[in-house]
Amino acid sequence: MASCVEDYAAQGVARRGFAFDGTVVSIAEGTTNRPGKGRIGTAGVTFAVGTWYVGGSTSEVTIDMASPGGGPRLDEVPPTYEIGTRLLVSGESRWGEGVLQDGLAWGCGFTRYYDTKTADEWRAATD
Repeated sequence: MASCVEDYAAQGVARRGFAFDGTVVSIAEGTTNRPGKGRIGTAGVTFAVGTWYVGGSTSEVTIDMASPGGGPRLDEVPPTYEIGTRLLVSGESRWGEGVLQDGLAWGCGFTRYYDTKTADEWRAATD
């Protein structure tokens, strides 16, 4: 079992490169692998964004995530998802190119199923 780089706290979302409330609209092959830099098995997940908390303003964004139901076993794994799943998503630019080019969702609680209480905590932490 792998461990998390940082323990989840709502305040930690404010330090992420991006954070949003979004609904999955499509799932395809991941987009952040680069030649000569190693590969990770991810899915490129496109979201209709309801609210940006950090790092963006577009109505739609594609972020790499662990494949639905897959990925490394962490203390808090990223949730499984399918088209129509609403998530709170946060993470970083994988290679420093920017969230719209190489955004990678974090697990360990930083990406989770949507619920009003947590969304309110994210809003308060990022205001």
